[in-house]
Amino acid sequence: MDLQLKLFRLHTAGTYLFMIAQGIMGVEGIKALFHEIAKGTQSLLYCKVLVDLVDATMRLDGAAVTDFLESLEHNPWQ
Repeated sequence: MDLQLKLFRLHTAGTYLFMIAQGIMGVEGIKALFHEIAKGTQSLLYCKVLVDLVDATMRLDGAAVTDFLESLEHNPWQ
């Protein structure tokens, strides 16, 4: 899996984080995606995030997805 990130700060329209994911993505890939979003927006008060998964192929195990969802924190971002 390959992730590409680009942060845009527009004076009149706010801040945007664009992320493009390519390749095969499992639960670990989704965790990496959320980690990169958190890292990229940590110091920003307001930021809009766009994730492009068009070139990504999801391979998910139902039990792994359930475990992942149960491990998520409520309100992890400010």
